[in-house]
Amino acid sequence: MIRDRKKKSIDRFFRESPHVRWALLLLILGVFTIGLYPSLMVNKHHYEIGDVVKKDIKATDDFFIEDEVATEALRRQAVDNVVTVYDLNPKILKGTVTRLSDAFTRLRVIYNQEKDKLQSANATAAPVSQAPSYDPADMPDLPRVPLKERMLASKGLFETILGININTDTFSILSDQGFSEEISRLLTTIVTQVLSMGVVANKEVLLKEADKGITLRNLETLSETHILNLKQFYGPDQARTMVRVVADPLVKGMGHDLVNVIVDIAQRLIEPNITLNSLETEARKEAAATQVKPVLYMIKKGEMILREGDRVTPLHLRKLNAMKGQDASHSVPLAGSGAILLVAAIMIIQYHVRLKQRMKLANYANKDLLFLSCIMVASIVLVKIAGTLPDTWFLGLPLSRPESPVGYGTPLAAGVMIVCLFMGRETALIFALALALCAAMLLQGGLETFSYYILSCTMAAWWLRDVRERKVIINAAAKLGCSMPAWPL
Repeated sequence: MIRDRKKKSIDRFFRESPHVRWALLLLILGVFTIGLYPSLMVNKHHYEIGDVVKKDIKATDDFFIEDEVATEALRRQAVDNVVTVYDLNPKILKGTVTRLSDAFTRLRVIYNQEKDKLQSANATAAPVSQAPSYDPADMPDLPRVPLKERMLASKGLFETILGININTDTFSILSDQGFSEEISRLLTTIVTQVLSMGVVANKEVLLKEADKGITLRNLETLSETHILNLKQFYGPDQARTMVRVVADPLVKGMGHDLVNVIVDIAQRLIEPNITLNSLETEARKEAAATQVKPVLYMIKKGEMILREGDRVTPLHLRKLNAMKGQDASHSVPLAGSGAILLVAAIMIIQYHVRLKQRMKLANYANKDLLFLSCIMVASIVLVKIAGTLPDTWFLGLPLSRPESPVGYGTPLAAGVMIVCLFMGRETALIFALALALCAAMLLQGGLETFSYYILSCTMAAWWLRDVRERKVIINAAAKLGCSMPAWPL
């Protein structure tokens, strides 16, 4: 007696309890979710370089992987194509010419002043017979001190303005010439001609860029010029030689000592006005390397990543990491979440619109829901199994959606026909909507895939609207089998 009561109580619970209905809904959604995201049920293996692969691993989706060798080659090529930057400083020539003019002008003024003082002192000096007796040390300016020695006091000033050191003999020769404007003009001409051609500190380093040339940047205007003829520039030794070459036709007729003085001062005034800009060159190389986009190649879905028994190489490891990153970035896609919610909504609407009242009238309780759940779960499993079969088994049909042509051969309409036979056409049509949506999502199809499934399931339910003989089922199946292959095309 007690056993019968317990049995009836358990039977009533499964037939009438709303908890069972929610459990069936969760079962369908759970199977559908696992079908969408099989990685949730797959044990992920962690490999290191040199490990032996325990099981074949295929790509779960299309993804890109960087070809590091090709990318690095492109970066090296981009860096090699960067032209070395040299800076042209026009201020060096302008400053040298200005210093030359200032130094000779200043010393020429001093020379004339000292010369005038000396002449004035000699003109006003008394005759020797009438010269008074006094100590020469008390006299502030002695007329008998030569002008050349008077000018030596200004040697330091001349060197400071000019920016170079000269010996006493050179300074004395310039003093003898009175720091003439002609000498200043000659020096300016020589220095200008040499520096205007460009002087580099190390021409050997410069000539290493002969194949690509250099980028010459003017520091004043910031304009850049690509120079290919690098031999036109002078090194320090060449510049000193060119000073004498330029000076020879200009100093004809002058004394040997004066010519040597002019050449010596011009050589001392020459300094490199073209310098290597290493910082700017390196910055441009880094920018060129950064602008190179990675070379990517595609790994197709289903492509073998690792084979059982192989040793893991760095390339294998990069592919695995890229695939894991792809899976992580799509772990909870919005489209999949929306599909799950949509399937749940269709199931709930079907229950309230069609099944709830029917269950009350026929006293079927949860049996109808259990029947529909079994058909739905079986159909989902069948679709998922069909999606894993190779395309070559099915004659390689030229279909774009779903990715495997076997998806179009999945007999989902059979499930709808079973529901139509036992629960009516209206229930089958609502069931067909949920089933078509699940199949299209599981096979990663588009609108055409969903349209194909909903059309085939709807036609199956329509052809079974009045089943009074067995041949009606056979005729409906035959019609469906003949028409379905033509719909995808």
